[in-house]
Amino acid sequence: MTVIASWALKRSVIGRLRNLASGALTPYAGTDILAEGHPEFGGPVQIAYYLPAAPDRLCVYGTSMRAGRQPITGEGSGLYATGQAFGMSVETVSLELRVRCHSPGDDVEAVDAVSSRLCQAVASAVLDGPALFQQGTMILQTINQDPTILAPQPEPSVITNVSLLFTAGVVVP
Repeated sequence: MTVIASWALKRSVIGRLRNLASGALTPYAGTDILAEGHPEFGGPVQIAYYLPAAPDRLCVYGTSMRAGRQPITGEGSGLYATGQAFGMSVETVSLELRVRCHSPGDDVEAVDAVSSRLCQAVASAVLDGPALFQQGTMILQTINQDPTILAPQPEPSVITNVSLLFTAGVVVP
């Protein structure tokens, strides 16, 4: 049977973030903002598979996911080519998570600081916790901050979105 690891990985990542935000999982270094939120922005942080119709002021949600598969051979180099049984593959999964931060008013610096702290917490939750899969590696590949939006009408508010692209190489049968 062919095993597709990408959806299981996405569900595991979102599940871990939800468990940290709800307090079901004890926070570890750098992840406390997920459960506590922020005094000026509220909390805990809303975690969703996709952007909710009415997102909270602090929200982390999944967006695009891509995956490709390559057989493991003895001819390659690196982690996946050595010590692994033939007949196995590496599924390379790119999982994008978005961090959205919204604040009434015009304090761009506060929104930027909170979104930075929230991005650090998401990266720590995904990469520093227990392994999400049995064999392979996972890294934070790219960080992309969309321009901060200052909306003056009808009331001033600041919104920023930051995309965190994680790439995993998961060994699958």
